[in-house]
Amino acid sequence: MSTVHSISKADNQNGVVIENLGHSFSDEPVLQNITCSFEKGSITAILGPSGCGKTTFLKAVAGYPIQKTWNSSDLKAIY
Repeated sequence: MSTVHSISKADNQNGVVIENLGHSFSDEPVLQNITCSFEKGSITAILGPSGCGKTTFLKAVAGYPIQKTWNSSDLKAIY
């Protein structure tokens, strides 16, 4: 099960502010205490290696449901 611990979004004249974003899959935290802001009219890139939480971050901010994806190492652990 996945949960978003807390998020506060303020859409104001200066852009968007995100405070204390956290997300975990079961008991495994993947995002912890993320606070950031985006200026109105700016273009922002979210960069990082595969699996670091970029998509999870964007889905949490947008309010989309977040599901854990499986990879080959997860399947090997089952068998």
